[in-house]
Amino acid sequence: MRSVPGQQFTFDWNPSVGINPGLAHADVAYPGDQWVDRIALDVYDGWYNRGWAPGSQQPSQAERDVVWDEVLNGPRGLNYWRSFASTHGKHVSFPEWGLQLWTVGDGLIHGGGDNASFISRMSAIINDPAWNIDYHAFWEQRGYGVMDPDSDSARIVAVPQSRAVFLSQLGGGAAPLPQVTTSSTPPTQLPSTTLGTLPASSSTTAPAPTTTTTASTPPSGSDDRVLLRALDLGGPDHQWESRPYAAHDGETPVPDFTTNGLVTCLDPAAAGTPPDSPELAEIVRCGLAKDPQQPPLTLTFTNLAPGRYEVVLVTTDLDPVTGSRPRATAFINGEQRRLERPATDGGWWMRRRPWKLEVTGTSLELTFPDDGLAPSIAAVELWQSP
Repeated sequence: MRSVPGQQFTFDWNPSVGINPGLAHADVAYPGDQWVDRIALDVYDGWYNRGWAPGSQQPSQAERDVVWDEVLNGPRGLNYWRSFASTHGKHVSFPEWGLQLWTVGDGLIHGGGDNASFISRMSAIINDPAWNIDYHAFWEQRGYGVMDPDSDSARIVAVPQSRAVFLSQLGGGAAPLPQVTTSSTPPTQLPSTTLGTLPASSSTTAPAPTTTTTASTPPSGSDDRVLLRALDLGGPDHQWESRPYAAHDGETPVPDFTTNGLVTCLDPAAAGTPPDSPELAEIVRCGLAKDPQQPPLTLTFTNLAPGRYEVVLVTTDLDPVTGSRPRATAFINGEQRRLERPATDGGWWMRRRPWKLEVTGTSLELTFPDDGLAPSIAAVELWQSP
């Protein structure tokens, strides 16, 4: 196509945000800088654990906040792809993004409903020159976007708040809604898009990625969390997805952190799908196992200020020793939590969704009962929330 006289084609390489457990990670398939002009991402607010029936109670704002954190900071999230694009000297585009307002095979909706905060957060990224977003296209299919009236017969979720935010922040103001003819049998339509572009003042050169070995703050568009500590539980210092992991080799003391676990090194492939990046492969090569003489396994952070914190684990959904699925129960300062697993039979090493809690004292203790999870813990992150 580039050989056609007079052509001015540009080519988007278009992975989706997040991980599909049945497929290799998208960055493994990157064709090379000479073939790609920009990194194009499909982004939806459809990562909810529970589904809900049309007309029933929609997810709470707290649930929406958790999903946004996964979209932004989770494995192959927006921040990961932003760093990936910067490293390869590419801009970013959103050729398809929107609200997941449709039902799936179980007859339920797994999106955030009238999720104005998702629209606002995406708008902040789209309009931030530091992200180098060349263009965006909001998904519009009759009844499943924001432009059709809530009275349209094809619509199953009303979105007055999302529509108002979209028009205000991305649509040039409160424009009138289009007129749509309704009927009891909606016609078959191909999806269309609502297009938007950034001002011409956006940067034309992708900035070089930056790293730090101290507490780090996520890029613009995040929720202002601060990474206090990231530990490779059984290895040396590492850098992974723009996050510095400090060494915890089981011999050298780590300030303000203690554990009764034993460092155990295993073949990552024994847990299922092997990691696809050298950094992650090195992180998960060794991890913590329970000391049979000191159950249960505990990880303790000390000298903390009272406030809101988040704990993130790098783990797998299979026990690397037995190959069985762990029950994945944990306690944080005595409060029981459950670790979610991806829907795959192959196993997958990944950074998990954060556990959030309020610390009223000066320490945070994670306790893992004898139910199969502990041998799969390769790293831990501690974040402070505003």
